[in-house]
Formats: sequence, C-alpha cells, structure tokens
Amino acid sequence: MFDTLFVPVGSSSTVAGLTLGCALLDLPIMIKGVRVAPSHVGPIPVCTPRSITTLMKGALDILASVYPQYHNFVLPTPILLEEYYGMDYGLGTIEAESAMTIAWQQEGIPLEQTYTGKTFAAFLDELKNDEIKKNPGLHLFWNTHNSQDMQAVQQRCELQKIPASLRHYIEGVHV
Repeated sequence: MFDTLFVPVGSSSTVAGLTLGCALLDLPIMIKGVRVAPSHVGPIPVCTPRSITTLMKGALDILASVYPQYHNFVLPTPILLEEYYGMDYGLGTIEAESAMTIAWQQEGIPLEQTYTGKTFAAFLDELKNDEIKKNPGLHLFWNTHNSQDMQAVQQRCELQKIPASLRHYIEGVHV
C-alpha cells in the first residue's frame, strides 16, 4: 500500500473520486491534487477545493440514496496544491520542464507540460521534503498522459491558420 498519491486536477473529478473512495474504504492514503487548470471559468469554480468537495458531496448523495448508512458520512477535506499551475492553462513552468527532463532521462517516461509535468514536479518536491526523508513511505505519481503519439498531428498543423491567441498552446507542446 502507498501513503500518498499525486494526481493532476483539471475538472476536479479524478481527485474527488479518489479522495472520497479512499475515505469510504478507510484507506490511509493521502490524495494530493495538483491544480493544472484555471481555478474558475468566469465566476464558476471548476478547480478549487470547493469544486472538489461539491463533486464528492454529489457522489456521496447518490451513494447514500441507495445505502442509507452513508447519510452522515463526513467528507474528507481535499488537498489541492495550487503553486504548480503557472501563468495559464497549457503553458509549462520551469519546474514542470525540469520534472519532464528528469522523468525522461532517468526513467524513460514521457510527460507533457500541462498535466503530468506539473504533477511530477509536485511529486519530486514532496520527495525532497525533510519530513518525508525522516519518515519515508511509498509515494505514487498518477501518470494521466495519453499514450497516443501526437507528433504527426502536430507536424501537419498549419500554425498560421490558428488564431494567435491559441497558437502558444500548440507551439509549446512537447511530444
């Protein structure tokens, strides 16, 4: 069994499901979500502790409608690491670039800058944490990277036809 799981958070669904599932099963696993998407779309929270809690509550309400023993279940507090997001969705960070290089050079694992690079950066920072060094445990990085090779698609893309406001999402992609 592992102690900590690092997972990217975009829509909040994965982290909500894993956090609630571990709590319901009484698994002593700390789920650490790494925010990789904007916290809000306009006034609507989409990648916040509140959005995660809202999704957990919705799932728990459905579960409790079938299994009444869960009506009084206390929701866990989600952990959302926000400092790895960077300047905008789809844009890499120095930390993500470094993490991607380490993953590739040391383990042969291809990561990308939007989800997996930022999450792996948080994972590596955790492993450097002095408290972790004193009490080492098993820490897991959840690699959500799509295994589909998109390099051919990217090479066929006519960048000049893409609006300048969106072009940087394509130009900076590492495949």
